[in-house]
Amino acid sequence: MHGSFATLAEVESITAKEQGGKAASSRLVDLNAIPIQWLHSDAVLCHEAARLNATYKISFAHAFIAATARRFNATLVHKDPEFQALAGEMKQHPLPPKFSATGP
Repeated sequence: MHGSFATLAEVESITAKEQGGKAASSRLVDLNAIPIQWLHSDAVLCHEAARLNATYKISFAHAFIAATARRFNATLVHKDPEFQALAGEMKQHPLPPKFSATGP
């Protein structure tokens, strides 16, 4: 399995906002315990992420996540409908969306 540094940053940021810094640190420990090869940025990944971000309506972080999937010719597994814009670019496996107590 492969993952993007942008995923690590998003998980930490979202968890810190919703549950605080201790929970974010704990979540990162959990993620790093999973046998995932984390890919960090380089010039080629930046170029592909920039192309995806310029071509499709996806966030900057999602462009890096998608570029990571493309690098490994991997299936992009996600819960975010924003990635649907990339349906013609790569294989995807959308998971059911996560709903909060207040709605989607």
